[in-house]
Amino acid sequence: MRFVALRRRQLPLDELDFDRIVFGVAGATAAETARMKLSLLADIKVSAIDIACGLTLAQRRKLHIAGEGDVKRLFDQIAEKRAGWRVVDGTIPPAAYRDAIDLRNTVNSGQFAEHSLFKKTLDGALTAEQRKLCAQFGGIERLVELIWIRPSTDAVPTIREIRLSGTPFGDDGMARLETITTLQTLHLDSTHITDSGLRILASLTNLEILDLERTRIDGSGLAHLHRLQRLKSLQLGHTRFTDGSLAHLGWLTGLKTLKLDSTPVTGRGLEVLKSLPQLETLSLCDTQVADAGLAELREVKSLRELDLGATKITDAGLAHLGGLSGLRVLDLRRAAITDAGLAPLKGLANLKFVYLYGTRVTEAGIADLQGALPGAKVIR
Repeated sequence: MRFVALRRRQLPLDELDFDRIVFGVAGATAAETARMKLSLLADIKVSAIDIACGLTLAQRRKLHIAGEGDVKRLFDQIAEKRAGWRVVDGTIPPAAYRDAIDLRNTVNSGQFAEHSLFKKTLDGALTAEQRKLCAQFGGIERLVELIWIRPSTDAVPTIREIRLSGTPFGDDGMARLETITTLQTLHLDSTHITDSGLRILASLTNLEILDLERTRIDGSGLAHLHRLQRLKSLQLGHTRFTDGSLAHLGWLTGLKTLKLDSTPVTGRGLEVLKSLPQLETLSLCDTQVADAGLAELREVKSLRELDLGATKITDAGLAHLGGLSGLRVLDLRRAAITDAGLAPLKGLANLKFVYLYGTRVTEAGIADLQGALPGAKVIR
């Protein structure tokens, strides 16, 4: 083994050199950054186990505490080694160097191995049924700062939900999802997914909930999802989704909820939504939808909740909503609506909530609408 030559007199090992060995980098934040990553790793590992065998809230808490305990114990060891090492005859003693390498390996791979507090807590916390479920998985692997469950060769796992929200997960990792055909719920919001990665989802025909909010898509990749006939909820808010991609939604005939809030959508092409017979909830909040766009919605008779807050609609546009007799919730907050525009709403007898905060509607206008809809709550 080759050892690192240092100064010729006996001094405490320079902390920057220590950090380079243990953390791979040096600097004031090296240890804290590594600690945060390991804490995150523990949290994600709990989530992975939860996916595998369904943990109770109490079990999750125990495992989180155990994981934090392992992290603390590791960094206590690191602090002790940093404080006690000495240079002897110009070199790092072999035992000290081996200790540094061992610590580095633990930091890189996580400290939740066989003799960890996490492992002991897990062994004692699971029920017999949960152990049976977890036995379907051959191991747990790291994937882009994440924990990933790898199916064993002699069992077919049933994974219903995966949540990757707010992680650096991107198109390169999507192939890992392709064979999990039992998946029903997939949260990819705030990840690095693009339209190219969406083609992998074509095989997940059991998907019912798909969250793509705050991703890097423009909607063109939704063309790959035409086979997802069981999809009930699709969230595309805060993306670059455009009118041109609306046509891809016409195949998703099982959709009940569609969220397009804070996208560049103007409303041209919304007519395609009439081919979705089960669509009940539609959010167009903070989009460029104007009166012409509402004209394309008048045939979407299945709608129960419609969010038009902070759009470009005016009183004239509300006339197109008069035929949506099933509406129960209508959100018009921060839209350029006045008392004159409320008349078409008086015939919507099923309305339960009307939100008018930030509009130009007066108290008299609210009273008039409330009188026509005694079963509704008009909020301003």
